Amino acid sequence: MAKNPKALLPRLTRTGPNRVVRGDLGAAGVPGLVFSPASGSNAPAVVFAHGWTTHPKRYQRTLRHLASWGFVVAAPSTGRGFFASDKDFASDLVRTLEVLRSATLGEGRVRANAKRLGIVGHGFGASAAVLAAAKEPALAGVAALWPSKTTATTVQAAEEIAAPGLILTTVAEELSLTSNATELALAWGGEAALRAIPEFRPEQLPERRGPRGLVEFDFGAGRNGIHAQLTGWLLAALAKDKDYAAFANPDAELPGVAPLDATAIERNPVSAIRALLG
Repeated sequence: MAKNPKALLPRLTRTGPNRVVRGDLGAAGVPGLVFSPASGSNAPAVVFAHGWTTHPKRYQRTLRHLASWGFVVAAPSTGRGFFASDKDFASDLVRTLEVLRSATLGEGRVRANAKRLGIVGHGFGASAAVLAAAKEPALAGVAALWPSKTTATTVQAAEEIAAPGLILTTVAEELSLTSNATELALAWGGEAALRAIPEFRPEQLPERRGPRGLVEFDFGAGRNGIHAQLTGWLLAALAKDKDYAAFANPDAELPGVAPLDATAIERNPVSAIRALLG
């Protein structure tokens, strides 16, 4: 039976029960990072797609957090050029999925479950994730975090995705010209949850360092909330953990998020957003 998400959320903001090891994805033929539990078999696994021009090492806290909750996380470092192609990056994500299906990870002690694979993307990476997922009908879930408009084919690709989806955005983003979260939710072939995170900006998810690379600008509290929402959804969608089922239910009322009505936003975006803003 699903547990009350209000009781689960504080737990999900904290590090999970697994010891985490870091590896080099390049050893399997794709440049990038791997974070995984130190041991285990049939682990759920995700490919993490970085934002525009952003190296995956700036998502280390997010990657480590997911791994601590039992996920193998592979983050390719390709597609970081100023004129990077979402289509080319999507091809690299598909290649990385193949690595997860076949490779032994976590210091040789972890194998991913080929039936419990997903993709998580941020910004530009969310668009690439959608393009990749359209070619991968066997995925267990796809999460698009603050998806940004790249090419027109992204929304068309969403129509081909049968896997459950999580689309996180911010209310203010839905009034911008850069977000396509609503369009993706409306086009999604399977069931997708469109949720808004208050008082958080998409550029706050990657870690930012001071001039000497030692001090991070503190966006930790907000990022912890994102970690909790994403982890809960992945535990439900990929790990099939019934305790977290509410996180994958588009109609569930979850603390810390506002469910968005994509149809209402499409019909009258200004009115719908103003209603949410109160």
